[in-house]
Amino acid sequence: MYMASLLIMIRSAFRVVEYLQGNSGTLLGHETYLYALDATLMLAVMILFNIIHPSEVLTSRSWDRKGRDTLDIHLETYYQGA
Repeated sequence: MYMASLLIMIRSAFRVVEYLQGNSGTLLGHETYLYALDATLMLAVMILFNIIHPSEVLTSRSWDRKGRDTLDIHLETYYQGA
């Protein structure tokens, strides 16, 4: 998550500079900057999220006494009741 946030922050800084330069700025005038500082960073974030999905990092799972994942047990009981 930190790596993805860092890449998005770098991209946001690029976008701010691009906005400050206006329509006649160097960044808008050359596609190379757009690909290097915008598209490549977003591609890296997408690849990172395909390797490590954010739900794997953000969910906190615990285990019961039998070694079962309590999140899976909760989902099983939820769907059995539905």
